[in-house]
Amino acid sequence: MNSLVLDPKSIPESTSSLARHDWKKLDHSQFEVGLIDGFIEGSDPAKMLDYAMRTQGFALLRHPDFDEEFVAQTRAVAENFFCRSLEHKKQFQLQTAYGIGGYTAVGGEAVGRSFETSAAEESIPVDLVESLALTPNLIQQFQTSDLHRHNPIIQQAEAYKKYMYNALTSLLKLAAQAGDYDEKHLMSGYDLDSDSLGLRFSYYPALAQPPTTGQMRYGAHTDFLGFTLLAPDPLVDGLEVLDITGVWKRINMCLLQEKSTLIINAGDLWPVITEGRWMSAIHRVANPLPQHYGLARLSLVFFTGPRPDTPLEPLRRAKSEPILTAGQFLQKKLGIIGVG
Repeated sequence: MNSLVLDPKSIPESTSSLARHDWKKLDHSQFEVGLIDGFIEGSDPAKMLDYAMRTQGFALLRHPDFDEEFVAQTRAVAENFFCRSLEHKKQFQLQTAYGIGGYTAVGGEAVGRSFETSAAEESIPVDLVESLALTPNLIQQFQTSDLHRHNPIIQQAEAYKKYMYNALTSLLKLAAQAGDYDEKHLMSGYDLDSDSLGLRFSYYPALAQPPTTGQMRYGAHTDFLGFTLLAPDPLVDGLEVLDITGVWKRINMCLLQEKSTLIINAGDLWPVITEGRWMSAIHRVANPLPQHYGLARLSLVFFTGPRPDTPLEPLRRAKSEPILTAGQFLQKKLGIIGVG
């Protein structure tokens, strides 16, 4: 198994030397793209990405220049944060409503309510997850706060944002090739410092008791904007994707452990700007088996999307009348779960 795991106890309380910033640009032709069932050796990455987005809205992504050590370091810093006291974590709590950013404790989110009809929303239990969500603007705010700026989670988040944005720009080039879309038009709305980009460190604590009826670690949902780049837990499974036949398929952990692998989910913008050619992925994090209740799980999530003022034009008809801006689209989605 090649997946690297660092002990979170090895991360100091405060440091300025954890993060690096010197990643080279990724050659998009060297991506290896797989489906939920695995990789096909020698396959064309652009054709595989197009097929994956048309049939699942989901793909596995590998590249020889992915920095496995840095991702493991980020995971250790995040795990160290979640293992701290609730009082410490609440120093990063900006508001109790999910979607605003900052720290959200267990019980503060029920993502499945964004996916169900209004009549069923209230019956969806809260998710068994706590999280730290950081947009570029929030990272900047925390960096200027005496209370937060020396915390390693903020320093690491800034570096991880840059690392993932580097991967995103190469992925968008591959996406343009895969769908025969105009690369300049597709990438024009993306900006490293836009709050349409956001980190979310999601921690699923060990279960002290069985979940209630219908309760999950993270309920079924789609992501709201563009690609989501996810560095999954290399040791604890649970992520499931709904395939086009209506069957939930769990990600094979062996695929994630052989090489450094990212998971790519297409968000709800993609069906809009591709006029239905690509689909958004319906996914969830299922509960562990009872014998694994004692295992916690951590995911490093990078949400992406164009700047809020970007017109949502079909990629193959760039001069057509825009439907909405990206910001209007996001506010409409957030309004469904009461945080718009």
